[in-house]
Order: sequence, then C-alpha cells, then structure tokens
Amino acid sequence: MKKVLAGIILSLCAMVSAQAQTTDSKPTEAKPATAVHELNNCVVMRGDQVWLMKDGATTKLDKEMTMKNGTKVMTNGDYVTKDGKKMKLENGQYIDMDGNVVTYLQMKRAAVPDAPTQK
Repeated sequence: MKKVLAGIILSLCAMVSAQAQTTDSKPTEAKPATAVHELNNCVVMRGDQVWLMKDGATTKLDKEMTMKNGTKVMTNGDYVTKDGKKMKLENGQYIDMDGNVVTYLQMKRAAVPDAPTQK
C-alpha cells in the first residue's frame, strides 16, 4: 500500500512537472512563490499520513521538520507557523520548503496560465 501511495504521489509530481516544461512563445507572468517544481521538495498529507518528498524520493515523515520561514511540521500533520499559529494539514495539502501551504489544485493553477476568454 505504501508503494502504491508513493507511486501515485510521484506520478502526480511527474504530470505537473511535465506540464510545466511546455514552452510558449509568449512571455508569461511570474508564477507565485509556490511553483510546480517545488512539488518535488515538500511535505504532503495523503491518506491521513504525512509524506516527505525530497529530490525524487518519497518517505514517511518520521521527525519534526522546520521550513525556511520557521514553520514547523509534525509527523501527525500538525504544523505551527513562525508566529505561533497552530494548524493541521488536510489530505491533499502540501507545504513547500519555504513554508507555503497549498493544495494540488492551487499548484496546478499556478503551473497553467489562465485560458484566454472568448469574446
């Protein structure tokens, strides 16, 4: 089961990474601080378990981790921001190494520019 879950997570990362590598001749706006490539290095809550994805490897988070902005992530999915706010990751949420909390859908939206509207 762990291998299947890890495979699914890695597949999602590969899909998003592949999508982010498409080239476009038009200049694009800068992406938000949480870009798709950061999915490769993050903490994610899946199946009520906390996983560390780092440098292409996915392992269960087995000790508390402090992100660059001071956010501390615990092995049970609780996290405490630098200013002391206590919260809990929900399934499908990621915390990138900078400490930004996002969902997969938000990451996907950041990777794909908005479609032009038809007049």
